[in-house]
Amino acid sequence: MEIKKYFVNTKQISLNIVDQKLDNFEIQINSSGQQPKKGSVSLIYFNPKTDTCVFEINGIIHRAKLLEYKQRNKTAFTVYLFDSAKIFEISEYSDFLIQPAKRDLSDTFLLQKPNSLGEIELKSPLSGKVIRVLAQNNQKITTGSPIVTIESMKMENEICANCDGFVKNVFISEGDLVKPNQLLISFKKEK
Repeated sequence: MEIKKYFVNTKQISLNIVDQKLDNFEIQINSSGQQPKKGSVSLIYFNPKTDTCVFEINGIIHRAKLLEYKQRNKTAFTVYLFDSAKIFEISEYSDFLIQPAKRDLSDTFLLQKPNSLGEIELKSPLSGKVIRVLAQNNQKITTGSPIVTIESMKMENEICANCDGFVKNVFISEGDLVKPNQLLISFKKEK
C-alpha cells in the first residue's frame, strides 16, 4: 500500500499500511536513524461530537482526543492521550506552525447547558461500572477536580469538573452500572 510521510512533533516518519481489515491496520513506521517498527492499530470507538476515541495499539488500549485544525489551507491534528498525558502534533507538512495543545476538560464528558433550574447536568460519556463517586451533595468543586470514576473495558475513566460550582444532586452510587448519556450529577455553576 501507499507510503505516506508525516511529521510527528516535527520529526518526520514514513507510515506504510501493510494490511487493512475494516478498522484494523497492520502498519510499519520508519523514522530516520531507527529500526522500522511494526504494529497493529484498531479503532474501537469514536465519538464525533467530542472528537474522542478509544483505540488499541499492539494490545494496549488508549483513550484520546483528536483536534483538527487548519492553517494556510493545510490540515494537522493534535492527539492528546488521556492515560499518559502525552500530546502529539501530526501534520503532512514540516513548516506547519504547531499551536499549543490544550486539554479541554469539558470535552472529556457530555456537559449540557444549564437546565431550567440553572443546574448543569453531567452525563456519562460511556457505559461501565461506577467505581468511585468523589462528589457529595452541596460540596464545592473546582475546575479539573475529579468527580466520578467509571470503569469501562478494563480502564478507569476519571471524569472531572470543567468549572467551579456546587454539587446539587448525585444520581449514582459506587457499583452502579451506567449507560452513555445517563445523568450522573447535577451542579450549579459558581458565579
